[in-house]
Amino acid sequence: MSTLLGLSERRVRRNLGLPQTLNVIHGSIHVGHPHKREKWDHQKREKWDHRVLKKPESLVEARFRRRGKENNDPQNQPAWMVYKDQVLTFEAYFQSPHDGVGTEYRIANILFFPEDGTIQIVEPARANCGSQQGVFLKRHLVLKGDHKGKPRFFTINDLSLGAVLSIYGRDFHIFNCDGFTRKFLASHNLSLGEDAQPPKSTYQPYFGRPEPKHKKVFEEALFLHGINWKQIINIRFLQFDGKVLRFYCTWDDDEGINPDGEPRIFVLYYFLSDHTIQICEIHKRNDGRDPCVVLLKRGNLPKDSKAATTNTGRFGSPPLAYYTDKDLKIGTTINVFGRRFKLCACDKFTERYYETDYGFKQPNFMPKPRGEKVRERKPAVTGPRTNYCKYLKFHGVEYRWRIRFKDPTPLNAVRRFCLIMYPEDDTIKVNEYRIKNSGFMLQRFLRRRRTVNKKTGKTFTIHDIKVGETVNINEFMFEILEEDKSTTRAREEIEEMHRDLEIKAKEHKEAEAREQLKRLEKIRKQEKEDEDRELLRYLKQINNI
Repeated sequence: MSTLLGLSERRVRRNLGLPQTLNVIHGSIHVGHPHKREKWDHQKREKWDHRVLKKPESLVEARFRRRGKENNDPQNQPAWMVYKDQVLTFEAYFQSPHDGVGTEYRIANILFFPEDGTIQIVEPARANCGSQQGVFLKRHLVLKGDHKGKPRFFTINDLSLGAVLSIYGRDFHIFNCDGFTRKFLASHNLSLGEDAQPPKSTYQPYFGRPEPKHKKVFEEALFLHGINWKQIINIRFLQFDGKVLRFYCTWDDDEGINPDGEPRIFVLYYFLSDHTIQICEIHKRNDGRDPCVVLLKRGNLPKDSKAATTNTGRFGSPPLAYYTDKDLKIGTTINVFGRRFKLCACDKFTERYYETDYGFKQPNFMPKPRGEKVRERKPAVTGPRTNYCKYLKFHGVEYRWRIRFKDPTPLNAVRRFCLIMYPEDDTIKVNEYRIKNSGFMLQRFLRRRRTVNKKTGKTFTIHDIKVGETVNINEFMFEILEEDKSTTRAREEIEEMHRDLEIKAKEHKEAEAREQLKRLEKIRKQEKEDEDRELLRYLKQINNI
């Protein structure tokens, strides 16, 4: 009946879960179809196990798979998980093609990775070998040279002591391996072979000798291509790179701009690698000079500046003479493009350099200042000083009054203002209220600043502004209408504090007056006693007569 009436049954889906698509069987990952749920019966599982066991596995997995009796055995894992980060290292030698007389045997390390059966060959670095060391063969599956039909790769069974591997036309003779490789082969019951010694090369006595530092830098730059060839060929650059002579000098300007002033001190840097000179100025604080540090940029300094400006460098022009380290001595004067610089001192490295290379010691002396020594004076304080005790006590405190113009015009009769005082720095500010239909907006009438009260001649305080009185603020007469409660409370506290201070002052004065009266009475009493004593003595003298 429901179908006849156009109705259908309500079908409720019972299972809303997603089907399982990932399965691990005998260490291999199986991915099923996400929308086809396969029922794994016993017969199908046997067929799957048979297919897994019969499939061609990886090179190492077929040889080193460790199967347990149960499928959930922790040892039943794929090779990439069991042999992760494990490397077998074999030492081998091969003959290098050489055009000269004799034979040359080179040593290489054969690295075998059990996780995927790949091989990498690395040649260790040796001094004076004359060849570029490093990675000799990149890591990959290496094919055997004698394969017929299907390609075959080198496996762990082919690697043993005494074996010969023919890789891309070169025969590698394995003669040694490391300790980890020996334990690995022993744990898997593989033949290790016997140790052997590599043959001696004709050029072996030259290998491993210590090289000069400049030659090592030369070879590294040759392979890396990171240094200019002109600098590499220059042995002086390789020997003196980073070594700089430093001299302290002064500019003798007797006939120049400042003949009577204090001498200007500079630092002269002489670079031993290319005989260049750089001069920098030492600035003092508030010396009144531009903050330009480099006076002369690094370059060759000619001895004759006029000849350097006229010499164009064309064919036939005379060569220029430049300053060298032999010309730089303490006490001498050098010409820097018309400016005379006198060398006064040097650092310890410069002293040792001249003692070892030229056999004399550089004397150090500093010039005496010409003229009077200028003392630095601190500028006087011209602005208002801040009372920090008052600032910390009244920080954030505001006093407010409602004011209006006194005797205003009809246009300004409606306007009302708010007078704000900040007791932390005795500044005031006036803002205008917004009144509907008045034509005046909420705005600032007077910015915050110190304003002098013309009656007292000092800045406004809370005692100068009282309700009902008139104040003159910036030539505008305002009438005080009312004040807020916080201002009234603050005024009362200040007045009470002043009354207490007045009472204490009055009491102090009265106490001082009483003490002064006591001192006067004591003095008068002493004077009276002195007079009586003198009178008695006078009477005694008269009686004796």
